[in-house]
Amino acid sequence: MQSAGKIKAKINNLNYRQVFIICLAAIIIFSTLSPVGPNDLSRYLNIVSIAKKGSLIIDEELQKFDTMDKLFINGHFYSDKPPLFAITFSPVYYAAKLLNIPVYNKYLYKFSIILIPGIFFAFAMSLFYKEYAVNF
Repeated sequence: MQSAGKIKAKINNLNYRQVFIICLAAIIIFSTLSPVGPNDLSRYLNIVSIAKKGSLIIDEELQKFDTMDKLFINGHFYSDKPPLFAITFSPVYYAAKLLNIPVYNKYLYKFSIILIPGIFFAFAMSLFYKEYAVNF
């Protein structure tokens, strides 16, 4: 068993780039282990709907994939997720279309739903480490 002083020394020897890489590797590993579920699918259908129609209505997208994470309001289905994420990441859909990547693809789901926010998380963790953990 290592003493607290040795563990503290190892933490202090890391730099913020290593923390970023460790966080990003963990996100990639754990995101590939999890299947695409109704939560992820609801978010992705919202992205596709905003990118294709500029609307939050996901009726057309539900014909291809169904999810239990939806709301039925005034004769239309909507994602039950907040729209800011979908608005922010709808350019991923456009980029996929331009590159002729199938838009209903589990890897594109993973990329837009998990990996892009994961990069921001890893960056935030590395900044947090750089600012606070060095003086631990």
